[in-house]
Amino acid sequence: MTDSIKNMELYRKLETPPEWAMKKISGGRLNGKTDISPQWRIEALTEQFGPCGVGWYFTVDKKWVEEGANSEKMVFVDISLYCKINGEWSKGIYGNGGNKLIEKEKGGLHNNDEAYKMATTDAIGTACKSLGVGGLVYCNFKESDSKYQKNDADASTITPQSTKTPKPISELKEDRINEVMKKSKCSREEAMKKIDDYLIKKSGKGLDEIETEEELNV
Repeated sequence: MTDSIKNMELYRKLETPPEWAMKKISGGRLNGKTDISPQWRIEALTEQFGPCGVGWYFTVDKKWVEEGANSEKMVFVDISLYCKINGEWSKGIYGNGGNKLIEKEKGGLHNNDEAYKMATTDAIGTACKSLGVGGLVYCNFKESDSKYQKNDADASTITPQSTKTPKPISELKEDRINEVMKKSKCSREEAMKKIDDYLIKKSGKGLDEIETEEELNV
């Protein structure tokens, strides 16, 4: 990302999960809801900021257990997510997650030895929402049904919506730059200058001033 990043640019890059990262939940209380792959969230953060521990990381700030119904126990985790943007670390982005440590099944009470890990993964997902990760799933009430939404929409309908979502202008610019770099076998800076010169000649606007796909394709 560049210093000229706009407020919604990062959000738009992260809001649409790929088809493989979405799964319709079947069975249980969350039947029919949409689950987002935790690994995709990590991939998305790594793509935008760099490897974990270098461009982003999180701290576990608090872990605790609470009594649930029917002798069940719930574990909760608070985290802070940090991302490096333009060489500077962000403030901590809060995330909370939870899972059952002891849950009641048909055969009796069951101990979940992965409860803390699952609660931590859940907390990372909560923090990621503030950056826009998977935002389309959470906010598109008409077309999707995440586990946090209470409507009767079929979660599978998010796939065609995702494929129809137009790319933000920032991604279109990157596509154009990469195309010129490949065709001209030149550096990024040289490609940007070629595009800049062309756009200014055609429309009077430089690459940084272009705001629509139509302007970019003059």
